Amino acid sequence: MPELSFNVSYDDFRFLQAHMTRAIVRRNGAAYARALIGVVLCAVFVAVALLMLHDPRRLFLVAVLTACAFLALIPAVLLRLRMLRAQVSDDSPLLGPTRLVVEADGLVFDRPQVRAKYLWSAFRSAEIAKGHVILAIDKGMGLVIPADAFKSDAERYAFLAEITRHIEAAQPRPDVRRP
Repeated sequence: MPELSFNVSYDDFRFLQAHMTRAIVRRNGAAYARALIGVVLCAVFVAVALLMLHDPRRLFLVAVLTACAFLALIPAVLLRLRMLRAQVSDDSPLLGPTRLVVEADGLVFDRPQVRAKYLWSAFRSAEIAKGHVILAIDKGMGLVIPADAFKSDAERYAFLAEITRHIEAAQPRPDVRRP
């Protein structure tokens, strides 16, 4: 096969996201309908409760309507919690045994079906959240190193310090202009 060279634009990425979203909606149409109905009911309950707030004798009814509004959101919350499962399956090449290699120019994530190398300049930041090391690549995308990958907190923090040094060294330097 001949070599391909191309530029992936934001519009291409947006097209991919829209395509994948449509596929998820097709598979979960009924759940989306229930969630939408729940959100509409929540809005109605809240609106009616707000209209009744002016009469102190109806505070109990306002409380009941507010509780109903929260309950109406349950289908939407459950759908949101299921969406990650709709995007990644247990046998995904992105999951499973992973070997992480720190190299001078970046990180290599080596899995049975996928081997990916991320150069240091690809990362925006590194942080610890609930014991996991999170490596941010973009505003809403990143990589995770599970908490159990480290034998101790000291090992985790030493790893974070090393990674942070590499990331900061790879960030573009702002132009320093002298008057």
